[in-house]
Amino acid sequence: MRVCVNSVNGWLTGLGTTTHASYDVAKPYTSERNVWNSWGVYFDSGNVNNWNNKYNDNYVRPCTEYTEFYYLLMSVFEAYEDCLKGKRSSSQALEYMPMAAEDLPKLAYEIWARVYTPSPSTCFMVTFPKLREVFAAALRDRVIHHWICIRLLPLFEERCYELGNVSHACRKGYGTKTAIAQVQEGMIRVSDHLQKEAWVYKGDIVGFFMNISKTILWDILEDLIKRKYVGEDMDTLLYLVKVTVFHHPEKCCTIQSPIEMWQYISKDKSLFYIDDDLGMPIGNLTTQLFAGYYNSFLDEFVEELFRGKNYSYTRSVDDFVIICDDRIFLRHAIRQIADFTSAQLGLECHKDKIYFQPVSHGVKFLGMYVYAYRKYTINRTIGRFIDRVNLCISECKAGMTEIRAEYWCQVFNSYFGFLVQGNEYRKRTEIFQMLIHEWYIYFNITNRKKVTIKKKYRYDKCN
Repeated sequence: MRVCVNSVNGWLTGLGTTTHASYDVAKPYTSERNVWNSWGVYFDSGNVNNWNNKYNDNYVRPCTEYTEFYYLLMSVFEAYEDCLKGKRSSSQALEYMPMAAEDLPKLAYEIWARVYTPSPSTCFMVTFPKLREVFAAALRDRVIHHWICIRLLPLFEERCYELGNVSHACRKGYGTKTAIAQVQEGMIRVSDHLQKEAWVYKGDIVGFFMNISKTILWDILEDLIKRKYVGEDMDTLLYLVKVTVFHHPEKCCTIQSPIEMWQYISKDKSLFYIDDDLGMPIGNLTTQLFAGYYNSFLDEFVEELFRGKNYSYTRSVDDFVIICDDRIFLRHAIRQIADFTSAQLGLECHKDKIYFQPVSHGVKFLGMYVYAYRKYTINRTIGRFIDRVNLCISECKAGMTEIRAEYWCQVFNSYFGFLVQGNEYRKRTEIFQMLIHEWYIYFNITNRKKVTIKKKYRYDKCN
């Protein structure tokens, strides 16, 4: 469902256009011989009422406030369409779309009147790869998140480009694959194709999302917007960013997972237990992008610290890898990086997870064992995939529905896509050998790396 609002700006001004009708543009069509000349339009009926001697040839200045609200409303609908990309079949989208035409103008008015308050979120636990608390915002709040990110994403991308594209998380065209490739390139370049000594240091940050300071985050975002953002809706952007940063979803939410699960999670990894000034909800689009900008100051510090050195630096969210041919300097840099993150960002680097080894030993990074000329999937992921294969085979023996077939096809292709990135031909062959006749009733394998559903069992098959 696409929700559209007809343009009324051109109708009100008589210009017949949907572009912004400023007074300068409208001036040839208007005259103001008397400041008391005015007329009113009733929007429910379209009738025009004469006020203050308007039965003459005078005209009235177009309403600037209405024009500003109109463009805010249009931008909310734009964010709504952006929010629905790839999500139209989700239960939240299907529930919200019938009421969107009524609720989105209300949402725009709440923003314009500065009375917007985020709705209650849904909180649940995920157990793989580890226990983690997730907050899912209501769809109308996700519209706000997309509205914000449409405006800030170009500024974040400019920042990443200035720093050499060392950050790979939540960026179009970047991800796990590019991060691992950059680490491999750094190993080869710094060690001169493994012909000389070089060392690799892998670090990460303790409870990263739960220890982000809301005050620090707001300060750096406010500074960025005031320095770099050139849109006319800067005040609205500042308002919505501040509301989003200082929102506490844990204080008003619906909990879907069993409440007993929270006793198994560390208190420093839950918004329910940490200080009010700390933490951003995992699961929101703004959290991912704001966190990337937050850590870009670490990227900037490392770039300045290693200036003039033969080094490589790669980061994905809170995991980072530094490769350098100066062993002593890299040792000292580890302490300086920890001091910087503590003093400037309010974050703590793991002291008991410091990996410092020669480049020839490789490094475990983003689910891979990464070496200069090869890479392997970690055993935990392989084991998890084998468990999923066995579960799928059990369902195949019992009889599988079309919806479950679609689900398992996505699971297999997700794992195979990960295995294909590494040197895992032997592992893939072992998994293929596990598949039995009942499995092939529903699925096919293409090029030994892609699973497809047989036409008879496709959920979207033609009747």
